[in-house]
Amino acid sequence: MDDEVLARPATILMTLRDAELARPGGCSMAQLRTLCDCHMSDLMRDLTVLAGGGWIALEHDAAGNGKICLSPAGRLLCGKMQGAAAAA
Repeated sequence: MDDEVLARPATILMTLRDAELARPGGCSMAQLRTLCDCHMSDLMRDLTVLAGGGWIALEHDAAGNGKICLSPAGRLLCGKMQGAAAAA
């Protein structure tokens, strides 16, 4: 498996974390795709995996607008990844 495919979910989590710190309340799928600079199909695939693992929450409002937020477990994982990156 290619390193980019393995690294992309971690990049998505950390990008989402940074987006939430800058603007609490979640991030739209289009905004996250732009921030991650990836194809929407790749983002959707990775978001499905991350949501299934309980790392993120996909929410929709009454108008059907979607937001992506880190779950508490996702925030904890991001903190651990940041700590590991700082130690390296």
